[in-house]
Amino acid sequence: GGAAGARPPPRSTICAVPIVSTGPVCARRDCSRPEWKDRLCARSWRLADRFGKDPGLFAYEPLDGYADARDAVALPWEHLEREARGRGVAPADLIGAPAGRSAGRRPRRAALRRRPAPHR
Repeated sequence: GGAAGARPPPRSTICAVPIVSTGPVCARRDCSRPEWKDRLCARSWRLADRFGKDPGLFAYEPLDGYADARDAVALPWEHLEREARGRGVAPADLIGAPAGRSAGRRPRRAALRRRPAPHR
């Protein structure tokens, strides 16, 4: 319903422009999203947080799961050795230590999240 002889609105031209990220990518195998926090992309980090997993260890779980019982993710030994030298500990001590904590300290027990009681 427009006036007779009215011109249609101008058609906008949409062209696809590839987005290229030149920074570091997520540490999870097969994930090419940009790194956001703790060497993970935002999606992987939120998934680790939702399930209460340490982001540093979650990075070693492949995005599409393991192929078979012998499938393993290669550890970044160069990065671990460099960080271990900086902290004065063995590289193996860094693997089990939560991100942001020095090895050897006991982590505090996290408080359990309680759901609010249903309203009656």
